[in-house]
Amino acid sequence: MRGDVEKVYLLLPDGSDASINEKRNITPLHYPVSFPEKHIPAIAWALIRAGARVNSQPEEEAGGFFDNLGMCLLGTPLQWAIICRNQVAMSVLLYLGASIFGGRPESRLDYFFACAQTVCADTLEILLRESLTTQPLHGRDAYNLFFHAGSGHSRVPDFQRYCMHGKEWEEATAKVFGTFARYGFPIRERYKNKVLMGAARDNCPTLVHCMIDVGADVNAVDKFFLRPINALLLYGIERISDSSRTSQIIHLLVDNGAPMMPYDNYIDVRIAQKSILQLAIEFGPPFSTVELIARLTQRDINRLTNGKAAIHCGQLSETQEERIQIISLLISLSADVNLETSHQYDFDDSSRGWHPYPRDTSCCKTAVCTTLADENWPLARYYLKNGGPVKYGISGGHCRTIVHLVLKIAADEPRRLQIFENFLEIILGHPRAKEHGLVDCKDFEGFSPLV
Repeated sequence: MRGDVEKVYLLLPDGSDASINEKRNITPLHYPVSFPEKHIPAIAWALIRAGARVNSQPEEEAGGFFDNLGMCLLGTPLQWAIICRNQVAMSVLLYLGASIFGGRPESRLDYFFACAQTVCADTLEILLRESLTTQPLHGRDAYNLFFHAGSGHSRVPDFQRYCMHGKEWEEATAKVFGTFARYGFPIRERYKNKVLMGAARDNCPTLVHCMIDVGADVNAVDKFFLRPINALLLYGIERISDSSRTSQIIHLLVDNGAPMMPYDNYIDVRIAQKSILQLAIEFGPPFSTVELIARLTQRDINRLTNGKAAIHCGQLSETQEERIQIISLLISLSADVNLETSHQYDFDDSSRGWHPYPRDTSCCKTAVCTTLADENWPLARYYLKNGGPVKYGISGGHCRTIVHLVLKIAADEPRRLQIFENFLEIILGHPRAKEHGLVDCKDFEGFSPLV
């Protein structure tokens, strides 16, 4: 019985015994789930009349969980129907007396697990409605079911990969959670937050929205002290091909209280003490995502986070075109191109004082200085054209211009003459060169590099 409808109709009137089991203890009633839907009611009814047991269940020694056709070898016909997402077969079997708890009390949740794993909300609702009239689920059972559905989102079973992908899977999973919530099932905080984290990481706005609706905390952290918005940028970049979906997630998280500033205790050094905008610039999502985050955080765009502001991270983008595009955006949002890096601790915590190392010209730089150190002449020219400073690092008795900086960079380079010539071509034509006395500029020791 592998879907040959005509032979079934021919054999049953001849006295064939439908209660027989094959060597794996699977009965004929298990197989109608693979038949065309229009034949299922008549065949199932004929098999029951011929002796098939509606709650028959294969033995665990059947030889594995799936056969060569991908069919589950354990479970009743009803469970097979659930796994195959065959609602016609399921409805027929329930009508014919199938028990949602099967013949084994210890495996009463198998049906619900199968439903959650195959993210079939419509089937799940039928089972939940049926269970309320027999043996309602409660307590630990409900927690397990929620967690099973959530973990199934990231670990799609092999047989399911051929059925659903991407957005369809996401929306179906959200529907399962919505069905559980509608029936009033409780859910542990850590389960809700774990699923929310996975949904953000997988760039799934529908599921993020669903988990927030059922009470997930947008500020919860995982074992690595990651929040959902950090997980989205850190691990979800490869999945962020659709920036509109990413924008939906960011809006959902921010509108529900997710902060855009960093906090302590990060284990992953890639995000330690970096704002969400700095992370976005560094890890390279689509420009529209960076623009959204920049506009949401415009009020803090010049705030130093771990000694740096967003303008100092502009050159971290992958291509020169992206760097210019991001820097242009930051400047349009009032980012200060004259802002120097600093080693003062964040959050204005006076009790923590200053960095143990003195703030001097080797560590306090403007964005222009950083691009010059990288020998990114076009980007340095762009900064200077848009108001970038000529001086940098004026503090602690040290007073050096960027001419001194480039001279220091070039000193140990075999190409030092070429580096300095490229720099002079940019800087000597700068409109403020004379104003800042670059031609005869002197450092604190009285040295003028151009004399």
